[in-house]
Amino acid sequence: MKKIYILVILLFSSLSFGLTFKDGKQVDDSQSNNVSQKATNMQTSKNAGEVKSFKPFDCSKLETEYLRINNRNDCIIIQELSNKYEIKSNDFDTNTWNRALLVRYIDNKDDEKIIAHTWNNVVKWGESSNKQPFSHLAVIDIPDLNEIFLNLNQLSSSHYTLPLTARRLDTIDTDNDGDKEIIYLSNREDGRNRNSSWKDVNYVFDLNDSSLSKFGSSHFSHDLMYIDFNDDGFFEVIDYFYDPGGQIEVCDLKENKCTKSKNSTQFIEIGFNHILPSKDGAIMFGGCPNSGDTTFCWVKVDYKNNKLSFKKLDSYELKPQPKDKAKFLIWTGDINDRKGWWVEGSNKKMFKLARKSWMSTSIDYDNDGFTDSVGIEKDNLCTRNDISKPFDTPGGDCKEQALLYVFKNINDERFEKHQVIPTTIHDTFRIEKADINKDGTMDLYGFRQGYYDPWSVCKRPQLKSVYLNKQNKYFERASNKLIEENFGLYGCERASNFFEKDGQYYRLFITTPDAEAEVAYIGIENYNGEFLTDETEDLSDEQLSALGVVSANEKKDIKTEQLDANNMINDKKPKAKEVLSVISILKDVSPLDKTEASSFKAMIEPVYFDTLGINLTGAKLISFEKNYLMYEGLFNYKEIEFSIPLCSQYWDEYKFIGNLVGFNYMNGFGNIEKLKKYGIGWCGDTIGFFGHWDKNEIIKTETELFPFLKELESNWPMIFGNFTILDDSQNKIIDGWK
Repeated sequence: MKKIYILVILLFSSLSFGLTFKDGKQVDDSQSNNVSQKATNMQTSKNAGEVKSFKPFDCSKLETEYLRINNRNDCIIIQELSNKYEIKSNDFDTNTWNRALLVRYIDNKDDEKIIAHTWNNVVKWGESSNKQPFSHLAVIDIPDLNEIFLNLNQLSSSHYTLPLTARRLDTIDTDNDGDKEIIYLSNREDGRNRNSSWKDVNYVFDLNDSSLSKFGSSHFSHDLMYIDFNDDGFFEVIDYFYDPGGQIEVCDLKENKCTKSKNSTQFIEIGFNHILPSKDGAIMFGGCPNSGDTTFCWVKVDYKNNKLSFKKLDSYELKPQPKDKAKFLIWTGDINDRKGWWVEGSNKKMFKLARKSWMSTSIDYDNDGFTDSVGIEKDNLCTRNDISKPFDTPGGDCKEQALLYVFKNINDERFEKHQVIPTTIHDTFRIEKADINKDGTMDLYGFRQGYYDPWSVCKRPQLKSVYLNKQNKYFERASNKLIEENFGLYGCERASNFFEKDGQYYRLFITTPDAEAEVAYIGIENYNGEFLTDETEDLSDEQLSALGVVSANEKKDIKTEQLDANNMINDKKPKAKEVLSVISILKDVSPLDKTEASSFKAMIEPVYFDTLGINLTGAKLISFEKNYLMYEGLFNYKEIEFSIPLCSQYWDEYKFIGNLVGFNYMNGFGNIEKLKKYGIGWCGDTIGFFGHWDKNEIIKTETELFPFLKELESNWPMIFGNFTILDDSQNKIIDGWK
């Protein structure tokens, strides 16, 4: 026993290289709500972090096949990152920075820094262990942000190995000195299961003196929230944690005192909650108790005498409560019962899992002085072949779909659904905010892509989870054209962070040259180009409805024929052209029933088509030959699911992959009879298809589907990268279509 203890101490000491621990206080009121105590056994090391020099180079010199240069922007690589996992959790992840948790620019009083943080697997997934966890932090000194693009001089950086593993972290001014620090809510999600003996407390890393301070009690932290309740200039940090049973610990950073609130689970569940200021305190947003998978809750929060009190404010039901249960194997190796609904007619092979909204944020999108809420509804369709075995969650049995919900804050008294948007933002670590398109409004974007499938992040367009705030009225997904015209693509980009400095706009990113690269890089791009602008005319209720925005006149009949291909018009009056509009077309599709829809194989990730506002969520293989692939695609529009037969054909003489829509093959486009006349072309030896290059001008003049045909072409790499309908030999054939 003594040997084990000594070993743990030695390991801790070696991992604290480069850190100085400050004395702090922590409270565990498991016996009393008012008892405080000083943290004990603080480990101290006065060593500095590993200092490295790096000579920046132009992003165009990256050796990667995934390179798109934007000649209007400057872009440089400013750091190399090469930390490897101590224990690999899979065959493909080698560099820990493939899953970065933070990359951010810090403008402190005396210096500018760029920081990045990631974690390390130290335990095999699902095992029990008491091994000390650790993470990696890189801090790059920036002498002058404006000058680094002009003079590619050596940059100095410090690299730390932190004795913690954090899944919740941010940069805030914790001590009211005008400088930001890094705050970590630590937990054990480094592979070990929850029966492990290791318990983490929380930490603050001071960038000025490289010191690490502990605060809070030992538990499995989950939700990081912070707010200055009493306007004294110091944040109160709220930590919602597991083990035991779900509690909230609030830490007053001015008094350095922490207190637990044990009644919080009566009001709100754990799960990426956020807190927002209100006119007389604060409001917490998250899942409702015992129904967090299907219902959102808002709770009024008061803070007095170092204690939190709660009062239910409002709720919103996303879908009915689940009625069934199924066995699931989770990442810890445990088998748990999870709630959901059996798919009718699947003979217990398919299960629709009720899941939490794991992402949320707050934003005053309409600039009315009241902070609004943004959350995500997730649907998981799970499929297994052997009903005697549980559904294998880490093994890929479940495929996700998601909707982004925007809720308007009505006078801090209630919240109304304002907008619902099909999204892929759920595969990110968090939702962040920035004025990305430089129009004076705050936009939303997903911090990270490609968490579960490293290869797809290389094949699909980057920055796919950017939502632009339009005139403080609604959000609209940034088009691929806007992204491609205004940003470069520099390898397999894993994370982005947008910021502004002195009127200049920048994007930080972490990238790898390919999916399995052992080296990662931090890059910075300044973007100067003029963004594509939309008309600033007020939109009608009908137009807003087409964008998923709920208006005051939501229930009135909508003349959808008035809308154009982009779900908007440039005049206040309807366009006077006798064509089949996008919305009228989608209104006429024949929905599939649940049994029909469940027969499709889910995409790894849905592919979004912004010309129609629809998601490709699944596919069925129809036929595969050496030079063409014919498949049926499952699409959703709002809550409607319908199918379209599609074809990808390769012409070797032109080195061209053409993508076609089967308007007059099988049931055609959503089984719409009036569209079948456009199916005049061939896929292989089968007639009934049409592609955007075909010489049929009628489809351009009679419908607004032509932009969709072109987008089908541009989305082909993303579609192929997310297929689950092809075997290895078929994938190799398509890989050869170049």
